[in-house]
Amino acid sequence: MNTEAGGAEGRFLYTADVLLHEMIHQWQQEVTGQTEESYHGHGTKFRDKANEIGAKLGLPLVRAKHERDNRVLCQYWPHEVRPEDFDRGAFVTTSRDGTDKPKGFFVPEDLDEAIPVLREHFDVEELCRRLGEVQPHQRW
Repeated sequence: MNTEAGGAEGRFLYTADVLLHEMIHQWQQEVTGQTEESYHGHGTKFRDKANEIGAKLGLPLVRAKHERDNRVLCQYWPHEVRPEDFDRGAFVTTSRDGTDKPKGFFVPEDLDEAIPVLREHFDVEELCRRLGEVQPHQRW
């Protein structure tokens, strides 16, 4: 969270979204009993409830991890599907290592389908240079 941006209103909106997300987990636990442990709580039941609520809020659909399309993963709902200025800059999208990352997108496993997605999100010359540095046996 960026405490310098958004002021109290932005931080409130961000916090309300965190609570909304967590309330779905609570609903799963208390009402359905289906916590979807194999999906770390973010399976199709979570996705369905997030999409049901999101439709009422005018938010785009999200997907579960096993689904292969360009929708944002439901584990990032609702932050990653909100308009960019929704929380007045209070929410900062970062990767686990603390570096900025592109806002959620899916790269298909099929190389022919993946190339246009990669071109859309990355500088082609830089991507080719970096791919050339990877050894065939090296894991990403």
